[in-house]
Amino acid sequence: MTLKSTILVLIAFSTIPLLQGFDTTANHIYKYLLTDKVFNELYFKVYDLAFNLMSALGLLIGGLAVDKWNIKRLVTINVIGLSLVSLVLQFTDSIVLIAVQRLIMAFVFGSLIMSFKVLLTDMSMPGHRGKILFAFLGVTTIGGLVFYVASLLEPNNINVGITYAQFQIATALLPLLLLFIIRYMPARPERHKIHTFKYLFKPQQRIILLVMTVFALLISFANSNLFFYVASHIAFEEEIYYSNIIPQVVGLLALISGILSIDRFGRLGLLKIGFIALITSAVANIIVSVFVDQVIVVYVFLNLYQFLYSYTVASTVIILVLEYLPAPVRGRGMVLLAFTWWLPDILNNYMNSTLIFHSDYNVAISSLIIIVVLISVRYMLQGRLLETNGLKPDEIKSKLNIE
Repeated sequence: MTLKSTILVLIAFSTIPLLQGFDTTANHIYKYLLTDKVFNELYFKVYDLAFNLMSALGLLIGGLAVDKWNIKRLVTINVIGLSLVSLVLQFTDSIVLIAVQRLIMAFVFGSLIMSFKVLLTDMSMPGHRGKILFAFLGVTTIGGLVFYVASLLEPNNINVGITYAQFQIATALLPLLLLFIIRYMPARPERHKIHTFKYLFKPQQRIILLVMTVFALLISFANSNLFFYVASHIAFEEEIYYSNIIPQVVGLLALISGILSIDRFGRLGLLKIGFIALITSAVANIIVSVFVDQVIVVYVFLNLYQFLYSYTVASTVIILVLEYLPAPVRGRGMVLLAFTWWLPDILNNYMNSTLIFHSDYNVAISSLIIIVVLISVRYMLQGRLLETNGLKPDEIKSKLNIE
């Protein structure tokens, strides 16, 4: 595909993560808007669990579908289903329909975002593949930023009669853009007998499994949720103005920096910068949190760390895995990566919530764990990674010595 066509598809595909970013950020508003209905705390917990399960199911189906089924048909059904339910919401405030819409939305977000990552990898020209994928992976940040900007323009939106359904007008309309670019979607490679899920576990594919496992450890621990929670508490206690929008701005700056850098420095170049910068930042976090008696300084350093992580590591490792995986199993490989990082992520969250968060040295302990993980990952991957910048899929496959 030409660069112009790819950008057109990217813009259309981006409507889904854009809506996801907006929806995730607006979630706390939804709870207020629904409190006059039958929702209570128990309902919200059950709803959150169901939403996450449907999102995981969508991710699984999306990965399988993009490899094995008619992806254009899946996109059409998902888009029309989500748009119709969101449109009907404009004429009724049925709590049952709201619940159905939320579950459909979770499934659509999971399945389409997974599928679109793979499709963009297929269709992008080697010289522009990095920036195209980096842009798509970071669009959720823009969605969150849109919500906060809208909140600043109308801070009392709950008190002016805005309903849940009105928040979903964009969800009813924007996905329909995808129907206009269906014809640009590339045909997926023909399924071959050898390319089953077991293919990923063949001895020849051990480099792919090694990279995926080590990257799962990296992204689970390097992105410490503790930093986010601590920064949020500091912002609340210090009454920092615009504190809610700061993480979104940090994410936007990281997105722009990554788009401009990844095809210039290369994937490995950006990762090398990331390892050095994150270790340095983690050491600085330890020093500042222990020896500097100014919480606002800690807050600034935590946000600096989040910028460095989002810029150098978060999207780069996903792009590398997408490029390493052979096209016929790329969707299933990404499903495997997603489920692989959940286990260390659960462990990381458990340690943060139960063992570290309430410690007086929470930032220092978390930073020390991150330093150990970064150094370990760097050692395990030493000499094993391939620079994919500008390489065609067949060249990557040949250089990795996989089937």
